[in-house]
Amino acid sequence: MTWPVFLEQWQLIELDFQQHYHIDLAAPGLLESRRWGWFETRVIGLLGAETRLATHLQNRSKELREDT
Repeated sequence: MTWPVFLEQWQLIELDFQQHYHIDLAAPGLLESRRWGWFETRVIGLLGAETRLATHLQNRSKELREDT
């Protein structure tokens, strides 16, 4: 998976950040005040948990495998 694939699911990322990390990504200045690594680490963490993002990407991978 690539970052563009992850970022296409921005709504799921926002919801998962709120639920799992209690972080509101829409808070003014939040993302501007953080480094890329801060964000990257947390998105990768979402992939290893039972999250909307992980479920969506797992289902997408299954669909792609079935199509081949």
